[in-house]
Amino acid sequence: MRAEPVVQTEAIIGATSVMLARSEDRHPLQQHFEDAATTSGRFVDIAAADGSDVSVFVSPHTNASFRSRRVMPGEVEATSMVLPTEGNWDLL
Repeated sequence: MRAEPVVQTEAIIGATSVMLARSEDRHPLQQHFEDAATTSGRFVDIAAADGSDVSVFVSPHTNASFRSRRVMPGEVEATSMVLPTEGNWDLL
C-alpha cells in the first residue's frame, strides 16, 4: 500500500519561519494575522510541527506569508526553524 502525500505548511513572519502542526489550519491563522494587522499590534499563537507553541507579534508593519507543499509522510519536517530572511547578504 502506497502512502499518500500530506500537506506541509510553513508560516514566514518577518525573519521567523515556523512549520505548522498538522492540526493548525492555515486559513483561520491567516485571518488572525489579518485581524491583528488592523490593530496597533498583538500576539498571534501558532502550533508548530515540533509540538511547541509559538507566539508572534503581528502589527500593520509585519510581513507574513505562507508556503504549502505536498510531501510524503517520511519527508515531513517536524522542526520549527528560525531563518534570518532579513538583512544584508553577501553573495559569492
